[in-house]
Amino acid sequence: MSKKSTTPDTIRVRLGTFESDIMEHPTAHIFVGSKANGDNITDDLPQNGSNKPNS
Repeated sequence: MSKKSTTPDTIRVRLGTFESDIMEHPTAHIFVGSKANGDNITDDLPQNGSNKPNS
């Protein structure tokens, strides 16, 4: 778990710390503006150039 001083009410949990199956599914691809040329996205999820949902 980690916290940032700029967002003290937000707790971030690393997914690798879970020992059980993760039931959540991706809802979008972020940072696709800087993905590698050979990294092909082959699903229908929205693709965002940054980490903001509507950028």
